[in-house]
Amino acid sequence: GMLKPKRAVSSAAAVSVATIESGQLSQSGAWGWAIQGEREMTADTKLRVASLSKVAVGMCAMAMAQEGILDLDAPLSAYWGESVQNPYTKAQPTARTLMSHSSSVKDLEISRGLSHLTSLLSRGSSWRSVEPGDVGGWYYSNFGVCVLGTTLELASGQVLDDYFQRHFCQPMGLTASFFGGNLEEESLATLYNPSSVGRTAAAQASESIPSQIGDGASWYPGGLTISAVDLAKLVAVLADGGEYEGGA
Repeated sequence: GMLKPKRAVSSAAAVSVATIESGQLSQSGAWGWAIQGEREMTADTKLRVASLSKVAVGMCAMAMAQEGILDLDAPLSAYWGESVQNPYTKAQPTARTLMSHSSSVKDLEISRGLSHLTSLLSRGSSWRSVEPGDVGGWYYSNFGVCVLGTTLELASGQVLDDYFQRHFCQPMGLTASFFGGNLEEESLATLYNPSSVGRTAAAQASESIPSQIGDGASWYPGGLTISAVDLAKLVAVLADGGEYEGGA
């Protein structure tokens, strides 16, 4: 007999959407479950947004550069110490080249801890023999964003999420964090894999909150937890010349 076509089945538990028009949040909506069968998804429910976290780290870097507390083109050794350098190249990696994935650092395992990261960056085996900043040597590196976020911490003398809260979240009225432990369980969505629970809302809310420079590094490539509405407001800043609703 003839095989019947299988009906397409979505494995998504929910969808959350927000739109920007003329530099401002205009509409939002949500469908499905924040927690399957228990709590409905809303446009204000907080989700871990994976690599979109890198955009927020980059925004913090540019804000620090504007404030004069970070030099985007200073060698990493200016913040990490002389042992942190690429032994194969004359030009050295910088915050700017980390942001563009052209720093020449390898994509090592996502990790955290200032002494551990410093040790890794002090090894020749952690570097590629390509000139930092050369787009021909582009190489996507989650590990590089662990390093970038920690570089911002070393430059500013504070945990990056604290800077993010003061510079973006508080002035703009956002409720978001690189660390799930800073958010209320009732505001979070459970993260689902196609056939299983990836991380419950309760588990995210109970995560430890790093308080030392370097201890939050592993969250910066993908740990930002934010709603569709608040993420749209952050994107509006990028779309509107660095301002939100007329404010800096």
